[in-house]
Amino acid sequence: MSSKTSQIRPYDQVVIPNHPNKFAQVTWLIPKSTHRSLHFLLFNIHSFHVNTQPAPPKLDKKLLLADPSLRDGTFNKSVVLLAEHTPEEGAFGLILNHPSGKTVGDLISDPEFLELWQIPVHLGGPVARDQLTFSAFWKRDSKFGFATRIAMDEAKTYLGEPDTLVKAFAGYSGWSEGQLEEEIAQDAWTITEPKTNLLNFPHDLTLWKSIMRGLSPYHRILSGAPDEILSN
Repeated sequence: MSSKTSQIRPYDQVVIPNHPNKFAQVTWLIPKSTHRSLHFLLFNIHSFHVNTQPAPPKLDKKLLLADPSLRDGTFNKSVVLLAEHTPEEGAFGLILNHPSGKTVGDLISDPEFLELWQIPVHLGGPVARDQLTFSAFWKRDSKFGFATRIAMDEAKTYLGEPDTLVKAFAGYSGWSEGQLEEEIAQDAWTITEPKTNLLNFPHDLTLWKSIMRGLSPYHRILSGAPDEILSN
């Protein structure tokens, strides 16, 4: 009994199944380096992946996943929860997965905050980094919910509730009128719905990969690419 091994030959056309652009095809040239192969594939897929997701009128309560091209440090592999958005007034959101390595107790010694001292502090965005706010995230009846910029007493109350995560944020992410829509039109962000399993993942840079890889075959390839390829 003989068996054949399926191989991709030079100049074969590779169709990406279920890609947002149904006409997306790439020519896979086989170079010497596997990394170069993957870089070529990602480059060509991405060239077809332009303006495929027009921004809806309102984006509040959505998740934004940063495109790998946003490597300025602030939004590198960021997962942003948009708490507020209107086309006329802009948007307010929090980066969920950029931990600062500090806790509330490291920054605030006031005994009134004693119950909150162990809460990790995340970098919510580049705006107002000197301001510390609290937010709560929860799962209720298989649905995801949240409350941002809550008072200290509210944060203490949420700490005692089941299936609830309380986090502190230094700073936030903000966009002026039309700014976010323009960035989305340039494919700087991928829009998706937050799910209850958001509470189960570590809220660090791995969160970006965990969510991205479940969106489509294209996003799975993108999420698994080595950083040195994405940076080229």
